[in-house]
Amino acid sequence: FQQGVSGYTGCADNWFFSSSPDFNEGAHSALSMGREDGFGFSRTLMRWDLSSISASAVCTAASLQLYDTNYSGRAANNPINIYQPSVANADWVAGTAVDATQVGSSCWDFKAYNTVLWAGSFGLSTPTTDYINTSLASYTFIDGTSGFATINFNASGVAYLQSLLG
Repeated sequence: FQQGVSGYTGCADNWFFSSSPDFNEGAHSALSMGREDGFGFSRTLMRWDLSSISASAVCTAASLQLYDTNYSGRAANNPINIYQPSVANADWVAGTAVDATQVGSSCWDFKAYNTVLWAGSFGLSTPTTDYINTSLASYTFIDGTSGFATINFNASGVAYLQSLLG
């Protein structure tokens, strides 16, 4: 599946910056990934509803397609890795704010703003506590390039997605 294709809307997402640690971006029209010059670091969370896919389905390959706007404030040749959130952080809430605090929604400092901290550290920065430290996919956004980027999941990523189906 691809978000946006055939009217698919089963995605929850959010991103947040270390420089605005209490802001939620759950209703923002774009996502930010990786390091942003002048803004510190960002984290992006995405969750898809796969319940319409049969539990007996077999996942043999997966990819995520994103549009790279070539945002000028982004660090050059911006590498990203996709990880599975730890069980302790899996219930994050996307929120509905843009550049604002929102009680109960995720931000850099909180899994649920002003009530619940992330399991490990601010910004989901602690491997094995905040996220499973096995890359599911990786990609490097190239400075000076805009357009669709296809991020192919590796064997660990395909196995993880398969586990979500059954």
